[in-house]
Amino acid sequence: MAASISRPRVRSVSMNGFVEGGAYGKTSAGSTWYPAYFSYNKITDVVRPTPSDLWLMNDEHPDSINDGWEIMNPTDRNTWVDLPASYHNGACGFNFADGHSEIKKWLETSTVVKVKYSQYNGFAAPKSRDIAWIIDRSTAKR
Repeated sequence: MAASISRPRVRSVSMNGFVEGGAYGKTSAGSTWYPAYFSYNKITDVVRPTPSDLWLMNDEHPDSINDGWEIMNPTDRNTWVDLPASYHNGACGFNFADGHSEIKKWLETSTVVKVKYSQYNGFAAPKSRDIAWIIDRSTAKR
């Protein structure tokens, strides 16, 4: 019987892909990947959503981690670009720009994906309430 190959993970936490923090050296308020939506380069940029609603960091699904950011596509509420984790009994830890943290219990079974130890992004989840929840807390239309 062949042994399953497991790659060690160096981290499990990712940052909101819209919290760019000046990484791209631009002054425009538009996101690098979705220009019609806000990016956040400094704390005074956090107006919509409000600091209590803008998530900063969360647990990302081990198979989805491909960089330091977890990005959502605000124009598509049917597909995860990067998938949050569901380590905590089908839930995920988030912290927010105002300093509070919370555990979000996922509502859809399509969000709770078994770890397969292989890189994968682009999880389909039509009409997902979970995608809508996280997009509403990731950025806003400019």
